[in-house]
Amino acid sequence: MKLLRVFIGLAMLVLLWLGSAQSASFKFRKVVAAGDGAPQGGVLTDFDPVANTGAILFDALVKKGEPFHGIYVARGSSLSRVVATGDASPLGGTFIDLHSAALNSRGTLVFLGSAVGGVPQAIFVTGSHHLKKVVAVNDAAPGGGVLREFNQVTLNDADAVAFIARIEGGGVPRGVFVVSAGVVERVVGAGDPTAIGGRFGEFINLSLNNRGEMAFEGRVHGGSAPSGIFVGSKSGVRKTVAVGDPSPVGGTFKDLALPVLNDHGDVLFWASLGGAEVPAGLFLAADGAITKMAVRGDPLSGGGRLSFIGLSYSFNHKGIVAFEAAISDGEASAGIFLARKGKVTPVVRVGDGTPLGGRFISLTAPKIGPDGTVVFAGGVEGGQAASGLFLAVPTKK
Repeated sequence: MKLLRVFIGLAMLVLLWLGSAQSASFKFRKVVAAGDGAPQGGVLTDFDPVANTGAILFDALVKKGEPFHGIYVARGSSLSRVVATGDASPLGGTFIDLHSAALNSRGTLVFLGSAVGGVPQAIFVTGSHHLKKVVAVNDAAPGGGVLREFNQVTLNDADAVAFIARIEGGGVPRGVFVVSAGVVERVVGAGDPTAIGGRFGEFINLSLNNRGEMAFEGRVHGGSAPSGIFVGSKSGVRKTVAVGDPSPVGGTFKDLALPVLNDHGDVLFWASLGGAEVPAGLFLAADGAITKMAVRGDPLSGGGRLSFIGLSYSFNHKGIVAFEAAISDGEASAGIFLARKGKVTPVVRVGDGTPLGGRFISLTAPKIGPDGTVVFAGGVEGGQAASGLFLAVPTKK
């Protein structure tokens, strides 16, 4: 029995050491948790982090009679509601859907709102004490026709707003646009020639930097590849990478998705591969070359390997990527990690302790800030709440 107690004691010490090693580089704190009161009433129940710019922007499901979705901003210990479904739209009617929100370092927030009983869809920014329209359905489109449908919006620190829209009655059916100082300009349109031959057909997944450049996925008709990732500005559109290009880990790029552009003009993207031992991963296009950031099979400090890299990641201007991934051959099943120059380090793993007590059982949607903090949503077992929004703060440089 004495030997058994000694063995158990040693095992507990090892487990405690492993638990502390997993979070030694970060300290976790709660931003909000399920059950917390929501500004302007109701109870927060679910969270989706959207941006981390020093302030934290997130979407939340709120219970107050009929559940509704709201967009909230956390600044330090302060929490405020920006807009929610059921609120009156400045263009008449009532908001029924809010999405594609973004927040810049100046505190300006942009979102795409759909309404019933008024203008059906418009892009709004926050003013000093009110929401202000950027563009709306039926507004005139540059080059002719009218704007009919928006499917994505973003902004930069100069308050320029970029979006993708469908056009009716003009010579171009779809396009990528930017609004700066109230002026709407088209950057690229369907039917325009591409750097890989052929002509653009569709545009998805837009990212805007502070130099006024936009990265996007472009579908191509009649080119040397069916699709690629491109960077556009007022001076033109250039190719970053196309389907069929060689990858830095062997084989060729098969599918390309979700480009994220930083202020250096570097483009982070997810790709699946053909003809390679590695099936998929995250890659960086910078200075005319493409390098690996993290791929399936990469070893992890503390044990295990990356087994699946999801499409939830973010990228700051220091070139650091925060991403979520499943783990194989390790004690934890999944986690959130940082990647920089091909090196992968853990932020938090399933099984780590939480600020609410208990352990994390799920981890999603990491957003890295300019200061290296990472906000993420986590499910909790055995704690004071079943889920929450958390901030991982680096404890060492």
